[in-house]
Amino acid sequence: MSSKLVAIHFYDCVVDVFFKDGEEASRSAIDSTSRNGKELASRKTVDHAINSPFGHLAMAMINLFSSRKGEEGNGIPDYIKSRLDKIIEAPGEGGSHVKCILCKRLGWLSYVDSRWTRETVLPWFKIDNANENAEAAWNGYLSSPNLPPQWAGWKIKPSFIKLFSVYEDWGWGEHIKGVVAQLVIVLATFRKQHPDGLSPREARACLRQMSEQGRASAVRHLCAIGNANEDGWVKYVVPFVEGVWPKEKRFRTSFMSSAWMGLLGDSGDNFLDVFPVVLKNLVPINSNDYWLYRFHSKIDSDDSLVIKYPVQVLEMLNATIMDGADNLPYEIHDILEVIERSCPELSSDSRFFRLQELIENV
Repeated sequence: MSSKLVAIHFYDCVVDVFFKDGEEASRSAIDSTSRNGKELASRKTVDHAINSPFGHLAMAMINLFSSRKGEEGNGIPDYIKSRLDKIIEAPGEGGSHVKCILCKRLGWLSYVDSRWTRETVLPWFKIDNANENAEAAWNGYLSSPNLPPQWAGWKIKPSFIKLFSVYEDWGWGEHIKGVVAQLVIVLATFRKQHPDGLSPREARACLRQMSEQGRASAVRHLCAIGNANEDGWVKYVVPFVEGVWPKEKRFRTSFMSSAWMGLLGDSGDNFLDVFPVVLKNLVPINSNDYWLYRFHSKIDSDDSLVIKYPVQVLEMLNATIMDGADNLPYEIHDILEVIERSCPELSSDSRFFRLQELIENV
């Protein structure tokens, strides 16, 4: 008997044992927290899957096939596919762990066996009350750094748009929820002309349904795109903020203003391009928690935004610091001094007077 047949026989024996032992044997080794018998955090995650027996069994089958050369695009061999089909139906949380692992490799599966992926895997992503597989499928997919082929992305796009109405109830960690926000930015910025991309209207609908933490993650990713791409601020960030970001008053909050201030602080030489579109989203910030740090940290250097753009920085401060504020930002005194040094005529500006008076009355 060949070594491959021995390995397959051993694999089948292990699978049979775990099926026989039932739900308890399929559990992940990661402990969970519950209240009144209800899990507080999702157990249908990649982290749980890679620490579970059926997650390892799924990875073993994937590794066995991916180690074979020259068979990509020719379909998954039946002896592997039949075993994947079996462990997909594992008892307890085992089946969900298998789905997590497979959906993390959605791009690869779409390439090597598009028919099996279309018929077996993609239905797991559907968001509706009758589908218990969506939580595991989306967690696996969002744990991958790569987008799937356009045809697969297009197939799951309607469910992605619906994802924002349910994923807060799944008990995901903040990291994976941040990935959801980042994906909206990517699909609406770099893929908007493709079938799997998001139109401005679709992206705006997703942003409206996110939590504030999700929208703040989206702002941080816009910042990353601006810094990582040539002319990224002008080509991608400004059009997105101006043409996609929701305009409703309810999305202009103290928390979000802090996120926008971080983006402005990182915009560097593109500050003048970014400032006008971001200013519309700024409201007073009810915190003294270092939200002016980026404007203060290089305050005396040639790269200081305060020295370069004192007029705009004063306007920004006026928009984000309210009258009667109990918690003035720690850096405000130093920043006003630099504004006055850089542009002395601003010391007679009513906005400068107002801010100076706030400092004096603290």
